[in-house]
Amino acid sequence: MKRNIIAIAIILTIFGCSNAKNNSESTDLAEAKEMVIPDSAATPKIIKTADMRFRVKDVQNTKEQLSKTIKAEGGTVAEFSIESIIQETEKVKQSTDSLKEITSYRTEGYLIAKVPSEKLDDFTNTISKMAVFVNTSSMKLDDQSINYLANN
Repeated sequence: MKRNIIAIAIILTIFGCSNAKNNSESTDLAEAKEMVIPDSAATPKIIKTADMRFRVKDVQNTKEQLSKTIKAEGGTVAEFSIESIIQETEKVKQSTDSLKEITSYRTEGYLIAKVPSEKLDDFTNTISKMAVFVNTSSMKLDDQSINYLANN
């Protein structure tokens, strides 16, 4: 029995010594990884989303101004559309054999832009100045730092 205990003690000592060597190597690797992580952790990964609905006098002109502003802020236009919606049509008798058709319509524009998050506040302030009337304006912050670190 003593012989088995001595054999087990010798085996554990051998494995214990070799594991100690591996532990120091893995500690070095862990320290190297720790040196890399603070660089990416130092910069927060925040996604800002802004939504604005506003009225303007000229939709096409405002779209062109927005495109210039987006490029100046280092962003891009991801999607846009302009649509004219007929609100009312009225036929008025002009003379005995002619009618005048009067149509009122509303032009709406929809634009999605991607702007660097650090410039989004300035961008939304600039847009607000282009508007005749701001219906709604909202901003949402989403911190993705933990997800970013989990994927690395």
